[in-house]
Amino acid sequence: MGRSGTIYVTGLDADFLGGYIWTIDPAVSPDAELFAIAPSPTDLLGIALVEGGLVLTANAADFGEVYYFPVEDGPRIVGEGDLFARLAVERVDGLLGESFEVPLLLDMAGSTREATDFSVSFSWTPGLLEFIGITEGDFGGSFTADVDQAAAGMIEASASRTTGLSGGVPTLFTVTLNVDASVGPGDRVDITVTFDELRGPFAQDLRSVLTVEPGSLCVSPWRWGDVDRNGAVGSGDATQILRHLVDLPLADGADIELGDVNRDGVVNGVDAVQILRYLVELPIPAESRVAGYGIGACP
Repeated sequence: MGRSGTIYVTGLDADFLGGYIWTIDPAVSPDAELFAIAPSPTDLLGIALVEGGLVLTANAADFGEVYYFPVEDGPRIVGEGDLFARLAVERVDGLLGESFEVPLLLDMAGSTREATDFSVSFSWTPGLLEFIGITEGDFGGSFTADVDQAAAGMIEASASRTTGLSGGVPTLFTVTLNVDASVGPGDRVDITVTFDELRGPFAQDLRSVLTVEPGSLCVSPWRWGDVDRNGAVGSGDATQILRHLVDLPLADGADIELGDVNRDGVVNGVDAVQILRYLVELPIPAESRVAGYGIGACP
């Protein structure tokens, strides 16, 4: 099998006692295509793919023969129809000191390929993240996870299906993490994903057509509710929200998005009230983000 997934098959032609080479790309069609005329399979000593060519060695009278057939069998150029794996860090909307989930997705929507097996290493700089747990995605099949090296900043996960999966954007697995106490406002944590294996039917290696996007998480340098970004949450921040609601100018450097402390997607009077209640130590909803540092995808 070549790196691009093409399978090369030798066969015998009974009419002239010679041989053929056929090619099959299971991701494209189950049918074989004639590639070249070659020595009889009974005379072949070896077959190998080298850069830019298919090499055969064969027996001959009193000596051996070498055959060379040019092929285009390097890793395919990434483009339409290829596979993409990425950490969905854009879904992370957490707080410093609280756990959050990071899914790993396999985007197969633009491809006709099928996947049956994967084995992935998920790693980060030791000491920056705390591993909480891992849950199986919707890839299907038998799923296993090895978390013995989590303290060293790495976990491994794999799955195997009896039938190929194609189309859509399945979640391979989701990792639950927490940021270590040594990580503070403005810090960045990088997460790396390595596919040790991604296979399709007939053990086809799909890694040559796979693009992997790592992910990075950043801790906001500003607290939720610190709209004027002066380093503290105060009544002036509630005032900035009220000015925003009546279209009055905000203070220089203000970021109105920091005012969405209840994370409902809008900044309004409810957020201003939560800030004021926080300041006078009245109860606020448990899901309120007032004065917390947000964690999410890096800008």
